[in-house]
Amino acid sequence: MSLRRFSTAAAVYTAVSTLGKAMNFLLVPFYTHVVPPDEFGVYSALFPFYAVMLMIFQYGMPSAIIKFYAEAKTHAEKQELVSTLFVMQAASSFVLSLLMMLCASSISLLFIGTDDYADSIILIAISLFVETLGFNLMWLIRSDNRLALFAFTSLMSLALNIGLAIWLVPKGNYVFNLFLAQVAAVVFTFGIGLMANASLFKPYFNKDLAKKLWLFGYPLLGYSILAVLLDSLDKVLVTRFISKEAGGIYSVGYRLGMVMAILNGSFRTALLPFFAQRVESHSPEENKRLFVQIFSLYTTGLTVVFLVLSFFVRDFMTIEIFGYALFKQTYLSAATLTPIVLLAYLIAAPTEFSKAALTKSGDTKILLNAVLFSVLINLSLLILVIKFPPSNTGLTLQLVAMATVAAYLFNMIYFRCKSRAVDPTPYPMRRFVFVVLMATLAVALNEIYFNAKAFWLRVLICALMVSLTVGVGMCPVWKRKVSLRD
Repeated sequence: MSLRRFSTAAAVYTAVSTLGKAMNFLLVPFYTHVVPPDEFGVYSALFPFYAVMLMIFQYGMPSAIIKFYAEAKTHAEKQELVSTLFVMQAASSFVLSLLMMLCASSISLLFIGTDDYADSIILIAISLFVETLGFNLMWLIRSDNRLALFAFTSLMSLALNIGLAIWLVPKGNYVFNLFLAQVAAVVFTFGIGLMANASLFKPYFNKDLAKKLWLFGYPLLGYSILAVLLDSLDKVLVTRFISKEAGGIYSVGYRLGMVMAILNGSFRTALLPFFAQRVESHSPEENKRLFVQIFSLYTTGLTVVFLVLSFFVRDFMTIEIFGYALFKQTYLSAATLTPIVLLAYLIAAPTEFSKAALTKSGDTKILLNAVLFSVLINLSLLILVIKFPPSNTGLTLQLVAMATVAAYLFNMIYFRCKSRAVDPTPYPMRRFVFVVLMATLAVALNEIYFNAKAFWLRVLICALMVSLTVGVGMCPVWKRKVSLRD
C-alpha cells in the first residue's frame, strides 16, 4: 500500500469512528429532554453490559480476521477462512443469545434490581447475535481496503440508529426503543456485509482452522472485557445500588466528559501505525525529538480542552435555543461531574504512547495486567463509596467519578514503569504532571470560587490559565533540540 493510500485509509477509518462517538455525544441534550433520569440511568447501565457481552460473543475473532485473512493467498483459502469463521461464530452466538433470552428476567433483576426490563434484554440478545456476524463482515470489507463501501455502510448504519432513536424514544418505553434502534442498525450492517462478501461463502467447515482461530483470539478476550469494565463499572453500580435517577445524572456528566475519550481514540488510531513505521525507519535520537514534540503537542492540547470545558460546562448546558434550554433542568447537576471525567481521560493520555511501545515489542501481557489492576482499584474504591456514602448524593457521585481518576492514574504510572525498557522515546512526564496539576488546581478553584463570578471574569481567568498551559507544555515543540534528561 502506498503512503498516500495508507494516509487516506487511516483518515477514513478515524473519521467514521470519531463521527459515531461524536454523534452520541451531541445527542445527550436530546436525551435529557425526552428521557427521564431513571430510564436514562437504566439504559446507561445496560449499555456497558451490551459492550461486555459483545466481547464475549466475538472472543477475539476480529483480530483473528486481520491476521489470517491477510495470510490467505488465494480466493479458495479466503473462502475456507470466512466460511469456517461464519459457521463457528453463528453457532456460538446462537447458543449465547438463546441463553440470554431464557435468562432475560434474571439478568434484568441482577443489573437493574427489577425484572421490568426483560424485553430489553431479549432485544440485546438479538442485537448481539446479528452484530457479531455483521462486525466480522465489516472487518472483511476493511481488510480488502474497500474504503467507500466501509464508510457508506458505517455512516448509513449510524444515521439509521440515530434517526430511529429520535423517532421512537419520544413515544415512551425508552430503554426498549433505544435498543430497538440499535437492532435495526446492526441488521442493516449485516445485510450489506453479507451481500458484499457473498463470493467468500461456501458450505464448508475446517475443524483445525477453527481451533487455530480460537487459540489466537481468546487471550485477547480478557483484556477487552476488563477495558470495558474499567470504563463502565461506575455507571452500572451507581444505577444498581444508589438509584436509577442518580445513574441517569451520572451518565450525562460522564458523556459530556467523553469528549476527551473521543480525542484519545482518534489519536490512538493515527499513532499506532505511524509509531511502528517510524521506530523501524529512523534512529532513536531522531525519534526522541519527534515523539517528545508530538507528546507535548497532544497533551497540551488535551489540557486546554480540559480547562475550557471545565470552566464553561454549566454555561454550555444552560444555553437556550429558540427559548429552550439545551439541557433539561433535572440534569444540570451533572455539570459537577464533567471536569472529573475529563481529568480521568486526560491522565490516560500518556498511556497511548506506552501501549504503542508495548504492542510493538509484543509484550502484551503487561496490557492485561495493567487493566486488571486498574479494574480492581476502581472496584474497591467504588464499593467503599457505595458502602459508606456521604449524605449528599452529588458528593457521592463526585467520589464515584474520582475512583475512575484513581484507576487511570495507576494505569499511567504502571504503563510508564513497565514500558521504560522497550520505549524508544522517553517523554517529558514531569512537565506533563506539572501542567495537569496546574490546570486541575485552576478547575478546582473555578468549582469552589470562580464559578460564582461574572462570565467575563471567568473567561479572563481561563484565558490566563490556557496561556500558562501552552507556554509550559509546548516548550519541547518550540525547542530545536530536546534535552535527553527531560
